[in-house]
Amino acid sequence: MDKSKRRLRVFLNITGDLKEETPSRVLEIRGVTELTSLLSQLYSFGEVQMNDCSNFLYGIVVIGYFDIRVAKTVYQTLDPPYPIRYLNYNVEHDYVAINIEDYNNLIPTLCTCGEIMAVNKFESYYSVHFFDIRAARNAFCAINKKKECFGDKADLDTSIYSDSTSPSPYLFSMSPTTSNENSFEERKKTKNGPEKDEKFFKIELESIYSNQDTRTTLMIRNIPNKYTQAMLLETINKKFVNAYDFFYLPIDFKNKCNVGYAFINMKSIACIPKLFKEFNGKRWEKFNSEKICALSYARIQGKQALLNHLKCSSVMSQESLSSQ
Repeated sequence: MDKSKRRLRVFLNITGDLKEETPSRVLEIRGVTELTSLLSQLYSFGEVQMNDCSNFLYGIVVIGYFDIRVAKTVYQTLDPPYPIRYLNYNVEHDYVAINIEDYNNLIPTLCTCGEIMAVNKFESYYSVHFFDIRAARNAFCAINKKKECFGDKADLDTSIYSDSTSPSPYLFSMSPTTSNENSFEERKKTKNGPEKDEKFFKIELESIYSNQDTRTTLMIRNIPNKYTQAMLLETINKKFVNAYDFFYLPIDFKNKCNVGYAFINMKSIACIPKLFKEFNGKRWEKFNSEKICALSYARIQGKQALLNHLKCSSVMSQESLSSQ
């Protein structure tokens, strides 16, 4: 049996049959009518690796945590008790498979990477599952570093896997080589409720002042295509330097220009009315452009959720991403 087929066999034996209610780090919550308070509650449970509110109009919110124990707690204790289920896919790989005769030699290394949830053995392979999904990545790097140090003397064959290879039904890929129909941009409005869709993403200052809307991530639209990130940040930083912790301007690499929109995450909702009044409905100061700036809420909210989404994309570049 060749190496690839053997690894596949190991993978199938380790993962087994995945049933719908097998605990995972990602949860789908249905029947949602009020988003802000729900997200506030969900984020209070623990560190979030992703959230997707793009189907909120249908009452559906998807949330993913780094630690599977947090997801289990949410599943069991969310109040009020919404209809909720586990989604068996992962944004990242969550365990390492190690081909080694004596697993005990690696225990000290693995324990420094994170808390181990379970260890399974099949033939000469050990699958090491961690509670926190980030620990699997750390373990993979640590073991490979150990292998580099000892060379051929280290009888290690390491792979990193996810318990599910199913694609997310809600996450969407980003490809800035296209136009404003780019998938990281807001999705096209549904035929059943464009007015509701527009209202949901509209910035209402009164809702911010009354703390009814605590979203912090905004989409800046109608940016002249000749604007570079440096130009745009220069404009924003005149009055809002250090007021944001994330900025992303997608670039059309084929045409070497931006695609007309950007994303910014403000550190405080108190800054949003000032930013809104400064830019929304105003013309851009460079290139004599006729475009009128428009601000709205983004679908993906929060710095960490934005970074996680971008990490899942193969097109992120340091030149188009600014994180303070």
